Amino acid sequence: MIRELINKATGTTPQTNGTQIGVEWREDCGYNKYFEHEVIYQKGFYDGDDKDWSQIGIPHSILEDINNTALGRYGWHFDVIRDTKYAKITFEDKDDALWFRLKIKKD
Repeated sequence: MIRELINKATGTTPQTNGTQIGVEWREDCGYNKYFEHEVIYQKGFYDGDDKDWSQIGIPHSILEDINNTALGRYGWHFDVIRDTKYAKITFEDKDDALWFRLKIKKD
């Protein structure tokens, strides 16, 4: 319960919830940054319930790996279309998108 209250108060992205400590996040990349090459990391049912919202996301470790290895800029965001929530990662460089897709096998 305390973790839920902290997340609501501070946010749930690495830049807003304090988990960025020890990580040098790039200034021109991050949450709600959009680039041409898009990869859907995860998708799932969403009916407007807060509990359903938190079930679809991108792990901090994935974002940290992208931050450390991508040659170009990157960003991530969430879209809701009808009753489906999408966790999307976008890349400036098409090779970064390709390598990410090959490296991360997500069903």
